[in-house]
Amino acid sequence: MATYGFHSDAAEEYLAATQYYLDHASPRYLLTRFPYSIYYRWEPERDRVAIYAVMHFSRRPGYWRERLT
Repeated sequence: MATYGFHSDAAEEYLAATQYYLDHASPRYLLTRFPYSIYYRWEPERDRVAIYAVMHFSRRPGYWRERLT
C-alpha cells in the first residue's frame, strides 16, 4: 500500500493554509476559491508520494525548488 510524506516545510505550509481556512471560511466551509497548488513526486523505490510544497499561487514563485535537492 502506497503512503505519503511531507517535506517539513511543506507540512508547515499545509498546516498554515488549513488554519487560515478554518479561521476564515464560512460556517459550512464553502470556499469561493482555493489559491493553492501542491507539488509532489511519486517515489517508486519508497512506494510513496513525497509532498514538497503547498504553494500559494501569488506568493514567491519558485521558492520551494531548493527542497528538491
